[in-house]
Amino acid sequence: MSDPTWIELSLFLGLGAWVSGLVNLLMNLRFVHTLGEVDSLSIGEPAPRLSILVPARDEEESVHDAVDSYCRQDYPDFEVIVVDDRSSDGTGAILAELSKRYENLMVVEGTDPADGWLGKAAALQRAQELAAAGEYRLACHLVEMAVAAEPDQREAHGARAEIYAERRRRESSLMAKGIYGFAARESEARAR
Repeated sequence: MSDPTWIELSLFLGLGAWVSGLVNLLMNLRFVHTLGEVDSLSIGEPAPRLSILVPARDEEESVHDAVDSYCRQDYPDFEVIVVDDRSSDGTGAILAELSKRYENLMVVEGTDPADGWLGKAAALQRAQELAAAGEYRLACHLVEMAVAAEPDQREAHGARAEIYAERRRRESSLMAKGIYGFAARESEARAR
């Protein structure tokens, strides 16, 4: 027999490394879990609070099943906010009944906008009203929608800057203060 060549040595070492990796994998499979086995709170952090926003206008036929489904999610910390945009059918009565059943459901009644105030302007007006009433979560959602619909509108950015600055002032979490402060500064610059 001749001495092994460098090719044979490489193949032998490569095979050894592959076998070693396979053994390591098989030994560690007991630590692998499927997503269904992992508890979302097992990492030691509480789940972040989520808000599900649902616009509704004359949705009598489908609003019960949709909102009931949203409210029954198994996520640990969430709210469902339904904005009833002046429905003329039975949507309001259905939502009122559902709000008695679910603590995580908030129904917001839409109001008639002022003359000439439709779409983004109405969302801005409502956001400012909600902020004045201390409802900053919903006010932030509405002002974000107005800015997304018209990103270059200075008035929208001015309202966004004010609402986020006040939400930052009221927040105790440093991380949230940073996020809200960034949003306020970003819109302050664009409102000029």
